[in-house]
Amino acid sequence: MTFQTPLQARRFFEDKIAERADLEGAPLSPDERLMLRWSESEPDSIADPELADRLAAEISDRDYEAKIAGLLARSYAADLARDSNAKTTWTDAFRVLKQADYYVGIMVDRAVGRRTAAMRRHRVLDRIALVVSALVVGGVAFYAGRYGEVGTALVFGLVVLAFTGWKWLQRRQVDHTR
Repeated sequence: MTFQTPLQARRFFEDKIAERADLEGAPLSPDERLMLRWSESEPDSIADPELADRLAAEISDRDYEAKIAGLLARSYAADLARDSNAKTTWTDAFRVLKQADYYVGIMVDRAVGRRTAAMRRHRVLDRIALVVSALVVGGVAFYAGRYGEVGTALVFGLVVLAFTGWKWLQRRQVDHTR
């Protein structure tokens, strides 16, 4: 699924939140649901000046944001367990949602955005580890050629390469479960 507009992305997250709340037996109140659509600048936003006050009487801002972020995080985890393409869908929706100023974006960032940022950092670290490994193996090969100790150098280089590959695979398995 691709998202062309922030409105489509907002609806995707709104549906995920409401669906997870229903599955957990604690459906959102009408005001909690309306607040998912709130924005100061988006034309499709709810134009209800009393909405924030009504919701504040029901639940604090902090508790509301924690509740919605928790629902999103659990929905994301469930989707990842069910569908291998879910990460791409959620990342695309989050990228498009950030183009607008929806309040729900704060909760999406808290629940999912930090995870996608951590995944990007891991990809950079993976590339650095592979470059360092290549340099070490190249250095070992140079040493072996120069000093004629091919056996020792080859074993050392293979150990370094195997360890780096093993750590990389471990990280991939951990990232895949997120």
